[in-house]
Amino acid sequence: MMKPVFVYGTLCSPAVVETLLGRPFPTKFARARLDDHSRHPVKGQVFPATIHNPQNHVEGYLLQNLTPKDLELLDWFESDEYDRQVVQVCVNPSAKDGSNELVEALVYIWQPHLMEELELDAEWSFENFEKEHLDWYLKHTVRPCRQDMEERGMTKAEK
Repeated sequence: MMKPVFVYGTLCSPAVVETLLGRPFPTKFARARLDDHSRHPVKGQVFPATIHNPQNHVEGYLLQNLTPKDLELLDWFESDEYDRQVVQVCVNPSAKDGSNELVEALVYIWQPHLMEELELDAEWSFENFEKEHLDWYLKHTVRPCRQDMEERGMTKAEK
């Protein structure tokens, strides 16, 4: 079974995930938290990046029940600006009944040599992205990316 993917930015939107993967995403996104990291806007972009940063944490979600093809598409979408890493995330972090747990997950971490491209004094807001940029992002980034993947034959099911 594949590890879940911790998402903290544009992929927190079901519309972005479903458009990118080309199918409805039936699994509910589980709330999760990545400790010792922080999330920042990328200069001139509507998407964020996460970096290692002790004493901070990033709220997000776990994408579960992904296929190897899904992960290949996510890798391509995130490009070489990010490094996919294995981390421990806390699932259901605000649970008062002790139902939270640590699980191993994959996450896309911003490449250290690109640090100057981040607004390190700012925090990226999903709510602002959703309200101000989601429609534009779907139209100008996600749908063209999906179309490019289809034209390259990347979306064909494995036999």
